[in-house]
Amino acid sequence: MKWLVDFYHMEGDPFQNVIGISSNGINNETKRLEECVFGSTNFVKSSINSQKPDCKNAQFEKPSAWRDEDDDDEDESQRLAKKRAFEEAFKNKSNWAQKRADPEDEYKNSTHTYHSVDSALLPPRKLVYTNIKDLNKSNTDLARINSLEFHPSNPIAFISTNKHMLELYQLQEKNHKIISQLNVADFKAQFSHFVGTDQIMFTSTTNKCYLVYHMPESRIVKHPFIKGVDTFTRNAAGFAVSHNVDVIALLSEMGHIHLISANSRELIATLKTNGDVIQAVFSNDDQYLYCISSDGCITVFDVPSRRCIHYVNDFGCVTHPTALSLDPTGRFLATGSQQGFVNLYKTNEIHTHEHPKPFKIYKNLMTVVNKLKFNHTGEFLVMSSDSCKQSVKVAHMGTQTVFENFPFQFTKMGVIKTFDISPHSRYLAFGMKGGKALLYSLSHYKHF
Repeated sequence: MKWLVDFYHMEGDPFQNVIGISSNGINNETKRLEECVFGSTNFVKSSINSQKPDCKNAQFEKPSAWRDEDDDDEDESQRLAKKRAFEEAFKNKSNWAQKRADPEDEYKNSTHTYHSVDSALLPPRKLVYTNIKDLNKSNTDLARINSLEFHPSNPIAFISTNKHMLELYQLQEKNHKIISQLNVADFKAQFSHFVGTDQIMFTSTTNKCYLVYHMPESRIVKHPFIKGVDTFTRNAAGFAVSHNVDVIALLSEMGHIHLISANSRELIATLKTNGDVIQAVFSNDDQYLYCISSDGCITVFDVPSRRCIHYVNDFGCVTHPTALSLDPTGRFLATGSQQGFVNLYKTNEIHTHEHPKPFKIYKNLMTVVNKLKFNHTGEFLVMSSDSCKQSVKVAHMGTQTVFENFPFQFTKMGVIKTFDISPHSRYLAFGMKGGKALLYSLSHYKHF
């Protein structure tokens, strides 16, 4: 502001001395200087806009490294519409999906029985939940669901069906919005998982390739298997993804586990078990890979050194096991069998004992266990069977008891093919043989 002070202390006519204009133009120049000094909105906006580039309307397009031939079937407007749908879904994390501070706010208009949450820990005996609108309610062409999984951070879920359909939904308060729906006619997607936050990987026992769905661009890229990685065991869960999204463990025939890079898709190493690998899961710190095989053995691999560090028999497994799950906190490891039994081990005993025994055996399912999963805090375990209707149980880990009110005895759930728990346990979804994706809200948990 020093120039302004000097300006008003100049002798004579300051406008003529500084600007060099006649007295007839003093009034106009005075007005212009006053607007500049004391802040005219129109002047400031016009000055800024005259020099500022139009960044808002500018478009920058990064050239694609690879183009899918199927993209030619879509025009530019359809691709832009899908891109905007993804951007909206990732940008707007729905407030309704985050539990309110007072649980009664959500359920006060509901006819369901509920209880307020008095403790930070999940209470035993009765699970407080609400059956909300089906995830794929808007889809009229239903088919048997092969896989279902929630997005790692956003209120999004994908579904793959036996009609070669891949569907992506955004969870909303009233009607769940379908973001994308793709038909892969020549690929039967049997196993699928999110790889990071923007890709979904699909594998199959009948195709010697795998697919990667790039969500922002809404396009599918077909990858041939790496040499020596050409088949999957039909009994396996396909593959497992490390928590840091660096390594993918492909489950192959004859007990082979191929570790590949999630970024370059190149083979890192191959691990070996005695029997066909049924399922594998990484520890929360990605230090270990736990595998269960058809010979009834649990194998622990050290991932950095690629060595087998422990090998134990699954207790009481007469025939080959069918499922495996690791508590995210690292405390428990659960296995399922064809007899319907679920063994619950302490993880540290798996590492240290030659013949560890489960500290709890669940006998609530009467048929083969097809899937097990702990929630993110390790407070409950969901176990299901796809051999009969309504065959699902939820176990409370603190008391090792089963919730007596789930599923409700008069609920007609049908045959459950798969299920998933949202990242922070707010939602529990079941993919049914009939094609419905049932969605339940657990009132104890606050976030998606």
